[in-house]
Amino acid sequence: MTRLHDSLTVIDGLVISKWSRAVFADMRRGGLTAANCTCSIWEGFVDTMRNIAQRKRWFADNADLIAPVRTAADIRRAKAEGKTGIILGFQNTSALEDQIGYISLFKELGVGVMQITYNTQNLAGAGCYERRDTGLSGFGHEIVAEMNRVGVLCDLSHVGAVTSRDVIVASKRPVRIRLPPAASQVRTRPYSRCQDRSAGKQTALRLACLWTRRPGGPDWMPITLKTGRRATALPGPVFHRQDRVSLA
Repeated sequence: MTRLHDSLTVIDGLVISKWSRAVFADMRRGGLTAANCTCSIWEGFVDTMRNIAQRKRWFADNADLIAPVRTAADIRRAKAEGKTGIILGFQNTSALEDQIGYISLFKELGVGVMQITYNTQNLAGAGCYERRDTGLSGFGHEIVAEMNRVGVLCDLSHVGAVTSRDVIVASKRPVRIRLPPAASQVRTRPYSRCQDRSAGKQTALRLACLWTRRPGGPDWMPITLKTGRRATALPGPVFHRQDRVSLA
């Protein structure tokens, strides 16, 4: 950790790892204030609950290194206490199965971010590798509305272009999408596109955050902030790590 980290709130927008005390210690040494840590991808409800139970044990066993994050105030508290705040996140909505009521339950358990799909089709919509993206389903619209209501951030990484557009339009709160650090990759990686095909151009509506860059990567990418219906790009580095996270 450097003096630069002491003066910054540094949030890693996505971490998936084989968790251990050594990993938590590395997060502290790396100067992370908080991180969105994956606890569900393909798992259904029961296995996701087991994963969350394991993370609750890690919170108790490593309370000197990490702290659970439910609100932005928890991030500030973790910073003040010299700990890394852990935001529990999903990289898919498989854990919801077909039950809208599970969203509020997971929120109560500390889940703050849910990615709508992961590459392939699910009950909510299409992933970015589907050959035919039919958009956000009726159930998907219910998911977005309930996530808005309880304060879970909609993540559009790995989500199909049409489904992403539908979520952006449907959501009453800012959403989150991760883009790669190199502009050339935006055109070539399916998971990095959010394209309004009807308009024939890239669009960004109510975006909470975009990637800046990885340390040691290419020039800093623009930071995108919510400004009503359109997003505004601001130049220059804002965070030292991957991206910005917005919590309700």
